[in-house]
Amino acid sequence: VCFSGFFGALSLWFSFLTIFVLGAVGLSLILCSLLERKKIDFIKYGIIAFLILISFLLIFYLVINNSLGSDGQLAAWSRKGFFAPNPFTSSPKDTLLWYLETFKNIFINPGSLGVYGLSWVLFLCGCTQKIVQQKRFQLFVLVLPIVLALIASILQKYTFTTSSSLTYIPGGRSLLFILPSLLLLVAEGLDYLKRRIHKFVYIGIVFVLFLNPVLIGLKNLENPIVGENIRPVIEYIVDKSKSNDKVYLFYRTKHQFDYYQRRFQNSKNLETIRGVGGKNSFVQDIENLRGNSRVWFLFSYTLERSLKDKEFTLDYIQSLECSLELDRLEKKGASTYLYDLSKC
Repeated sequence: VCFSGFFGALSLWFSFLTIFVLGAVGLSLILCSLLERKKIDFIKYGIIAFLILISFLLIFYLVINNSLGSDGQLAAWSRKGFFAPNPFTSSPKDTLLWYLETFKNIFINPGSLGVYGLSWVLFLCGCTQKIVQQKRFQLFVLVLPIVLALIASILQKYTFTTSSSLTYIPGGRSLLFILPSLLLLVAEGLDYLKRRIHKFVYIGIVFVLFLNPVLIGLKNLENPIVGENIRPVIEYIVDKSKSNDKVYLFYRTKHQFDYYQRRFQNSKNLETIRGVGGKNSFVQDIENLRGNSRVWFLFSYTLERSLKDKEFTLDYIQSLECSLELDRLEKKGASTYLYDLSKC
């Protein structure tokens, strides 16, 4: 018992999402032992759950609570619908619409099943099958992670959304951990229908259900999803730069440049100028770079705001009649431009 509790408590420090899965398993064991009136099992599982709870409270106090973001960020996430509405304080209509829309979209993203109506029917059939077969523990283990995540989202401690604030990243990343539960219950629903419908109808349902995931896989195989592809850009700078070149680091590229420059074993004496956000700061930085013959400008723009800042900076440089572009490399989400500002 102590070993299981210690192992469970330790695992939380490697993945915060484990709390939803372990919490679901622990609650399922405790509920089943209560329903089956097994006092010894109830005490045993209660001790394990207590050790895991202590570990979670420590993590929450030391790490999670300090990394949830500012009040402004939380308010922005709330406006975008990233948090589940509180059914006791929100209007019944808005709450119902949010839950219906979100759980419909879960089967599309991250589920990738496409035909969400069919997926929902199979999911409900799978839940019904577990209830009929009196497999309470299995049903609790599969459903409770979703319930716990919803509770955390209502408390605005976890985003429960199929959307994404980054255009290059598909939504639903925060819900990937519930995907096994969804797919297992959908599979259970398929098994439920298999014995009740014609074989060819069953084959057709399976084909329709898995057509979209296969198409998505083939599409991503041909055109992989790439976000901030900054590594080849930094490698290009390191390879093409000359000693005493200057590198202007856009305010979202500082840490990436430091990391990859060390990995590429750069021995050149590249002086870096670390930019900060704000148009006035960009202008002042560029003015300070006048007179330099080789200045690399490194940009990263995974957010729309960053892209606008990059465009403003380049427009300002190009508006200088004395500036001369010598080289450039553009990748998805990142780019670099080499300018001669010696005549400025």
